[in-house]
Amino acid sequence: MDERAALPASIFLITALSLISDIELALATILPVILLVLISSTPLKRILKVLFLALPMVIISTISIWLFSDATKAFTHLLRVSVAVVCLSTIYPQEDIWGLVNALKHYRLPTPLLTLHLFIHRYFQDMWRELKNTKVGLRARGYRRARNLLDRKGLSVLGNLTGALLHKRYRRAVEVEMGLEARGFRGAIIEEGEIRMGMKEILYTTTAIFWGIALIYLRFFGGELL
Repeated sequence: MDERAALPASIFLITALSLISDIELALATILPVILLVLISSTPLKRILKVLFLALPMVIISTISIWLFSDATKAFTHLLRVSVAVVCLSTIYPQEDIWGLVNALKHYRLPTPLLTLHLFIHRYFQDMWRELKNTKVGLRARGYRRARNLLDRKGLSVLGNLTGALLHKRYRRAVEVEMGLEARGFRGAIIEEGEIRMGMKEILYTTTAIFWGIALIYLRFFGGELL
């Protein structure tokens, strides 16, 4: 799917989600997001991974609203944020980020920010891969995780692992920078071709814009959902 077509529609829907405050409308947003997931063919594994990454902030904000307001508003906030995260996961790629970078370039995001976003994504992707390889190596050498965070040996291993990981990633970043300069990279990102509006892009944008308008209408002008 061409992210250049899907990005404005998804942002519009997320903006509409941020405006609602009724639990009925929050529950109604589950259906359009499920449709967007099906249209974009987003793997369930990616959605769960994105939700897991956003889980700490979602839980903290939900508990704060529950403590200082009421349970209904907290549950509405939980639904609203979760649906927005799932909606973002339909346009944010897991491996090939060039489609999203191309979309942001198309909508005139400054090139330094694009380059920074691209490198941060690749840096953390490589760091995650290196961490998994290191964990496999530790397990193959008979290492067993400590029973609690206060274990002296466990803290020592964790500190050494963190230091070695950051050192490797720093060396890798320097090598990547030298390789890019050797290939003539000067920070310019070239947009690729025209926007493709196939059936998938048309269904995605139509669904997101229709439900976004419906949520805004129901939020500000009232009326029944069905």
